[in-house]
Amino acid sequence: MKKLFIRKKRKNESYLKYLIALFHLWLGLLSSIIIFIVCLTGSIYAFKNQLLDSFSNNISIETNSSKTAPLEKAIELFTKEFESPTSIWVKKNSIEISSYAKKNLGTYAYFNANTGEIVRIQKLELVQFFEFILELHRYLLVEEPGKLIVGISVLFFAYLLISGFIMWLPKRLKALKNVLTINFKLKIKRINYDLHRVLGFYSLLPLLFIAITGLYVSFHWFKNINIQALGGPSITIDGASIGNNGRSKDLADSFNAAFDDLVETKKEQPIKPINELLEIAKYGLPEYSHVQIIYPFANSGYYSFKFYRKGLCSLAVYDHVKINQFGEVSKINLFSELNLYKQYMLIVKPLHTGEIFGITSIIIYFLMSLIGCSLPITGFIIWYNKVVKLKK
Repeated sequence: MKKLFIRKKRKNESYLKYLIALFHLWLGLLSSIIIFIVCLTGSIYAFKNQLLDSFSNNISIETNSSKTAPLEKAIELFTKEFESPTSIWVKKNSIEISSYAKKNLGTYAYFNANTGEIVRIQKLELVQFFEFILELHRYLLVEEPGKLIVGISVLFFAYLLISGFIMWLPKRLKALKNVLTINFKLKIKRINYDLHRVLGFYSLLPLLFIAITGLYVSFHWFKNINIQALGGPSITIDGASIGNNGRSKDLADSFNAAFDDLVETKKEQPIKPINELLEIAKYGLPEYSHVQIIYPFANSGYYSFKFYRKGLCSLAVYDHVKINQFGEVSKINLFSELNLYKQYMLIVKPLHTGEIFGITSIIIYFLMSLIGCSLPITGFIIWYNKVVKLKK
């Protein structure tokens, strides 16, 4: 039994490399199933938005033609047919409105940007499927214990990538060609070995980057290390703050409630329609490709306008404006003027998912995740072949 997990030290092999190889084996066997699940679900989830957009249900609702602005008309129609909006995406050719509801995972509808007419809605079955994939990816469907298991496995994965590179390094430059190519004319065992070693090398940096950004989400201490390394302060994070940019809903509600008296004194002021608020919010900002509008938790709160800049990172880099229903601007945060650690906090999610550069980086991440799925399999086969040999 001992020989299955502890091999003999090779001739001329340093004790350091020997220990690195042993830990590579042990941690690989311990985390192989979890790493496979995380990489597989990550590769599936990479195309979530594209698949939801492509396989939505066409819908046609007759409405009376009016001179109302398309954005206002779309909001009015969405509220009438479904419920109050939570978030709105205003893009070049479409208006996308969503409302989150725990009972049915919410509603997401697409509207014509020129007419405000509803065009289609997302399929609930597909939304539920991706919610399942996300929960499996983040915490194996078992909440906190699962999140810890995934986090530790990703930590192991980071070690496996680094240790694998150390083990991959050839002793001589002449042997470099052999460790960079796969000879499919050899026996199946050798091909499997080369697949593990060569694909592991080519995917090393992307997978290590995905793992590191994943650790940022999994462990508060790792998030703190990242932020402080980029010049930020140490932050205290609790479960209530996750997913709300460091602000719990209760805190947000009480924050909004603090403005109730202020709103009472301004009843005489007219409430501006959303299209006018948009015009006020974007005044003086750099060119943008699309904008997201997030509704306040309470009527007395502030709208958030996120203007995503044109360019390579148009899905991640945005300028943020907060404005109330009377058109009074509360805050303007330009991405270019933020501290480095704050910029990183804003883009770390699209960095992890591959959305940072749009469809090109999503495809690259998808391929890298598939390779990540293969590494535990080919690694296990290498170990199993040695086990069979030892038994003989």
